Amino acid sequence: MLQNKIIEAVIELGLSQFEAKIYALLVDLKNPTITELCTRTGSYRRKVYEALEVLNQAGLIEHTSDYSRNIKVKSPVVLDTLLKSKQYELNKVSLNYQDLLPQLLTNFYTEGKEPQIQVFDGLNKFKYFFNTLFDQTPENIEMLSYNENQDLYDILDLNYFLNIWVEKRIAKKIFAKVLANGDNADAKKEQVRDKQKYREIRILANKSTNKGCFWVLGNKIILWDTLTPKVVVIDNKLLAGMFADLFESHWKSL
Repeated sequence: MLQNKIIEAVIELGLSQFEAKIYALLVDLKNPTITELCTRTGSYRRKVYEALEVLNQAGLIEHTSDYSRNIKVKSPVVLDTLLKSKQYELNKVSLNYQDLLPQLLTNFYTEGKEPQIQVFDGLNKFKYFFNTLFDQTPENIEMLSYNENQDLYDILDLNYFLNIWVEKRIAKKIFAKVLANGDNADAKKEQVRDKQKYREIRILANKSTNKGCFWVLGNKIILWDTLTPKVVVIDNKLLAGMFADLFESHWKSL
């Protein structure tokens, strides 16, 4: 029973059934001869020698130039250490794979198309997405911005946001309709420059404490979480239309 457990443990390290059996015999018999190992396993000497070399490379027995004279198995503690080390590496791989899984599933179910959902997590990725937003955006469309708040302005470089970024948008002939949060002081100041900036800003009546906002840009919904910060992009025509209808209902009421 104990031998079987040892064999199972060695196999977990990636060794073969035969190599694991040789190791179990070494632990059980202490210092067996090659002849004894051959007899116990019913195998040829060459196969036993090859197994011993694998065990040596795995770190389970002492290295020697002549196994026929002296085979020294290392303490079972070594096997335990190797197993824990492998489990640690597997856990790291598993965690990395869990991080990749949502993207892999998106790619799998979109049958080779561009991912329909993308997440940009953290300040650097948040700003990267913002700065490159118009690189792949078609011309002559509307951009709808709902609950644009002061926090979004504070996270981004306001000078860049109100100048270089806006110039990119204007160059693409993307007209912006902005529903700004009632506490967005900068948006209120910017209203006088609407015509110059190819946009129209309207101020929501309520000063919402919600720190999120959404944009609709073509078939994309862009969800801004200014607390994390994080950006979630959903590329879906039907959902974009639904968010656009929600935006327009508020727009027309002001």
